[in-house]
Amino acid sequence: NGVGLGLFTAAQIVRYHGGTMRVLSQPGGGTVVRLAFPAGHPS
Repeated sequence: NGVGLGLFTAAQIVRYHGGTMRVLSQPGGGTVVRLAFPAGHPS
């Protein structure tokens, strides 16, 4: 069994890279995790 740090750690990494993380969950309907990151500049 985990200690619940996985989502916390993921959220910290996403924020570090300027992104956002949204977790949507419904009982009996599953969970959706949406990650969004800013577009990078072309080289």
